[in-house]
Amino acid sequence: MAAERKITVEVEYLGFAAGLAGKKEEQLTLEDEYSLQALLQSVFNRCPQLSGVSGGLIVAVNKRVVQPDGETRSLDDGDRVSVGLKISGG
Repeated sequence: MAAERKITVEVEYLGFAAGLAGKKEEQLTLEDEYSLQALLQSVFNRCPQLSGVSGGLIVAVNKRVVQPDGETRSLDDGDRVSVGLKISGG
């Protein structure tokens, strides 16, 4: 029987996203799927207010901006994912 692999990822909420999440950071453990999309789904489940603005999110993995709805991106144990909102004005 293969041992289950778990990874722990640090999630940092920036600016208005921190207000919606009610915290500035937390650690999340992923057990079955190690993708950015799985992590974001976990974040949305924990912070439903963020799911309402998911189209306006900007996400960085280890300080590199990535497309959260783009290709599947794997995460590794100890990665840091920053979540913020895109800024627009008029």
